[in-house]
Amino acid sequence: MCDKLLCSVLGKRKYNANIASKLVRDFTSPCDIALVLLLLENSWDRWIETAKITADGSEVNENQLPKTLWTSIGTSCGKNVGWSPEAHERFNVLVRIEMNHRGAGQEEGKQVEREYLEEKRLATGKKRKRDIIARPPPVVCMMDDALANI
Repeated sequence: MCDKLLCSVLGKRKYNANIASKLVRDFTSPCDIALVLLLLENSWDRWIETAKITADGSEVNENQLPKTLWTSIGTSCGKNVGWSPEAHERFNVLVRIEMNHRGAGQEEGKQVEREYLEEKRLATGKKRKRDIIARPPPVVCMMDDALANI
C-alpha cells in the first residue's frame, strides 16, 4: 500500500523524503490514509480480475472488468463525473477509523509502522537493489481490522 498508493497520494518528493526516517503517521494525515483506503476499495475487484486475466498472458478487455465501486458513474457523453456521494460518506468513515487508530493506546498500529520503517531503512541502506527486490516487503494492512469494526 505505502510503496504505490501512498506515494501517489502524497507525491513522490514528500513520500521519498520521509518514508525511511519517520513513522507513516508522522508525515501523513488521517485524510491521506483514508484516501488510500478508498482508492483500494474502489478498484479492488478490477485489479483482482486484471491480475487473473493477465496471469496467463491474456490481453485485458475493459468490457470484461467489473466496474469500480464509486467512480464508474458517468454522463451520457461518457464523461466521468468523479466520486459518488456514497464514496464521500465512506471517505468520512475511513477518516474517523484512521483517527481512532492514531488515538491513545494504539500501540499495535505503531508497532506495525515501526517494523515497516525498519524495512525501509534497510532498503535504503548500502544494499544492492537486486538484494532488496528479492526480499518480499512486509505486509502492512490494517484495513481488515478497521473494516471489521464498522
